[in-house]
Amino acid sequence: MRKSNQRLKVYLADVFKEQIEHFEKSQSLFTADNYANVYRSVSEFMGKRVKKFCVDEITTTWLNSYLLHLNGACKLSPGSVDNYLRILCALYNKAVKEHSIPVGAHPFSDIHILVPDTLKRSLEKEDILRVIDIDLSGKGELCKACDLFMFLFYARGMCFVDVFNLRYDAVEGNHISYRRSKTSAPLQVKIVEEMKVIMERYREDGNPYVFPFLHRNQYTGKEISERSALRRINRQLGQIGKVLGLTLTTYVARHSWASLVEECGMSIAIISQGMGHSSERVTKIYMKGMPSHVIDNANEEMLNRLIRKNTVKLSEDKKDVSFFVRMRHLEIILY
Repeated sequence: MRKSNQRLKVYLADVFKEQIEHFEKSQSLFTADNYANVYRSVSEFMGKRVKKFCVDEITTTWLNSYLLHLNGACKLSPGSVDNYLRILCALYNKAVKEHSIPVGAHPFSDIHILVPDTLKRSLEKEDILRVIDIDLSGKGELCKACDLFMFLFYARGMCFVDVFNLRYDAVEGNHISYRRSKTSAPLQVKIVEEMKVIMERYREDGNPYVFPFLHRNQYTGKEISERSALRRINRQLGQIGKVLGLTLTTYVARHSWASLVEECGMSIAIISQGMGHSSERVTKIYMKGMPSHVIDNANEEMLNRLIRKNTVKLSEDKKDVSFFVRMRHLEIILY
């Protein structure tokens, strides 16, 4: 950062650069790309002046002009405009806090983007069973995409970026230990039987990755980026979805897990922790008192109740109190 007339000037371009580099170093490549996209749009909007534009020059008037640019020249959808605005707001808040920038009224407080309701992102249990039972014989690439979808679901809604980077050195016995790329939250996930089968199917001697095919171009065999791999998987899931009459993406796998576990009685707070969401309140209340195996047990219970054809019955000494009733009791004690 540079000083001028004894007053610290914090340039927006510098803050963007710092954040993009931070996310790249922490391997949060999707987030880095999103920030880079927003910076490119701001640069297109401002031209050469962007290099000398200070964070404290962001006003409601400037934001409204920028929004007109996004809606007009860029022709972005309301959802994309809302996403760009959220990123810019997060960057602004971080810069103001870290650099003690004196500001008046918050420029984003009066800016609201009307975003139409999005398509349903979660599947019913019957839909998950249809994905499991679909016959993809002779369609190797679609089989891989389907297996990956189910792995994300079985692994408590693991994010694609984390499964893309998943290596066997993260496997410790019957668990996978990793940090969620977006929040850096440490997670430990039990490898249920269905996950073991899928992992073994794609294991390659000498290859450190759990899913090597995600890193290769299906035609040339050359290494591809995480972003390219995600596009390919979602495109293939889209083809499977058309056959089944469903919307299938990697996000749908994640949301479906959360929805079905909630259907079985698990609280939103525990689901949030299981998925690695970042929440100060949830962290303070649950992180130290809610062992990982409790969430793993909830996952197993949901699979037994809703997904597995042969539901595992509760043992004789626990028939009178279900797992999720016990969970509710534990939750009240922790709270």
